[in-house]
Amino acid sequence: VAENVEEIVAPSVEEIVAPSVEEIVAPSVEEIVAPSVEESVAPTVEEIVAPSVEESVAPSVEESVAENVATNL
Repeated sequence: VAENVEEIVAPSVEEIVAPSVEEIVAPSVEEIVAPSVEESVAPTVEEIVAPSVEESVAPSVEESVAENVATNL
């Protein structure tokens, strides 16, 4: 039993799992995820979030605070 387990299980795990993970997962992550993140996410965050924060939040804060100060005085 012991000999059969070592001969059958051990080699199959190393040969099948290890190479497939390195060959399939590693390159696909670098090629697909990395460029897509830089190209799609980075510009959208700068273009969408940054301007919207400045345009929407900043004026509303100034207007609301100024109004509150004026009404309180």
